[in-house]
Amino acid sequence: MKKKKLKNYEIYLNPIGKGRFGKVYMGQDLKHQRKYAIKKTTNIPMAKHEAFVMQNYGSHPLLPSFYNFFIIENKAYIVMEYFPGTNIGDRKFNTIKTRSPQKAIHLTLKILKALQHLHQKGFAHHDILPQNILFKEDNPNQIRIIDFGLTKQINNSQQNKQYKTGDLSGVAIICLYLLVGFLLETPQEIDPFINGIKSETKIKELDLITPHLKNILSKGVHPNPKKRYHSAEEFIKKLKVLL
Repeated sequence: MKKKKLKNYEIYLNPIGKGRFGKVYMGQDLKHQRKYAIKKTTNIPMAKHEAFVMQNYGSHPLLPSFYNFFIIENKAYIVMEYFPGTNIGDRKFNTIKTRSPQKAIHLTLKILKALQHLHQKGFAHHDILPQNILFKEDNPNQIRIIDFGLTKQINNSQQNKQYKTGDLSGVAIICLYLLVGFLLETPQEIDPFINGIKSETKIKELDLITPHLKNILSKGVHPNPKKRYHSAEEFIKKLKVLL
């Protein structure tokens, strides 16, 4: 495999992942041979922002650790924790038996706990999608939320509260995805689920969701943002009742 030396790192040139604004490579430091994930992008302002977010959310077991940031030849590099796995939007995820309410709830709670920490640190992810949740194939309970290029700094303003609500709505949609294996994305798909109206497609899978869990998730994707969850703590409390 081709490699390239860059500052104190050796980078393998075959990408291991792709984010919204760049590619991710595996690398290692030349002194200790420790493995890292290294994101490379030409969008320097976005990379600076992402590095700032990662530096400031600190340490959390469900968020990748930040190690370094540098710019060489008009390209930005973010050095972060290497997490061997794939994203839950990958077809490999569907080969792992996760589609039970208990497993879906456990994974959803992990995502919520990571967001709880992120929100407490003053950030909303603003891009909660299956491809931004990594898991280990041999242990799907081990996850990381990734890709902080669109992350927003938040305070207690009304607009910032909407960013948090958007994150939590994304988590509810991911939980549904974990349960049934497809994404409910459009109003035409979500409205029948919320209102209990039978749609012509995919209804069989949705009918397998228990009424209690359905009520919890319906609140998360309610068309009126004011009626959704406004904190990760609130969402966590509701889901924990089902364990």
